[in-house]
Amino acid sequence: MKGMKLRIFNSWEEAAVADARDTICQSPIERIRETVALILRVYGVTEEDLRKRRGKLHINIIQSK
Repeated sequence: MKGMKLRIFNSWEEAAVADARDTICQSPIERIRETVALILRVYGVTEEDLRKRRGKLHINIIQSK
């Protein structure tokens, strides 16, 4: 989201074209980063919270006999 500017469009169609053009110019990695940042903001989770949780996640597979 670097270099964000306020832009005013004359129509919704013009805004949609500009949005599509901006999305095409982004790399896939940048789009994924922005999506993850948005999800974290929506749920009120920080990257630091995720780092703390990472060590606690374990999956134990138990076979019954």
